[in-house]
Amino acid sequence: MEIIAGLFIGKQVGVFGFSYLAIKFGYSTLPSGSNMMQLYGLSVLTGTGFTMSLFVDSLAFTDSSLYQYADKLVIIIASVLSGVIGYLILRNTASHSHLRRRVFLFHFLRLKKERKSERCLLLKKY
Repeated sequence: MEIIAGLFIGKQVGVFGFSYLAIKFGYSTLPSGSNMMQLYGLSVLTGTGFTMSLFVDSLAFTDSSLYQYADKLVIIIASVLSGVIGYLILRNTASHSHLRRRVFLFHFLRLKKERKSERCLLLKKY
């Protein structure tokens, strides 16, 4: 359980936490067209890196092969879990931003024939 907590929870908290702080304190900015949920999805994907975990596992358990196999299985499970959940987060955030753009374009084109002031209000809204 500690391996899953380290790979899945620890990496995403560390990457997202420091990225969030860097953005809030003005050391960095989000790329244009991205949002915090996409940054969080990317930070969940950082849990897929399992080569260092396998290396430390091979150093920690040199005498007992039972622990080596169990730990390797848990490392792979945590990596797959991070990959699947990160993919789902990114897929959902991309679809929401895509739908938001469609709704904006629909309203903007509908208002094209109407008054200009309403178009300006719509631009401020989105």
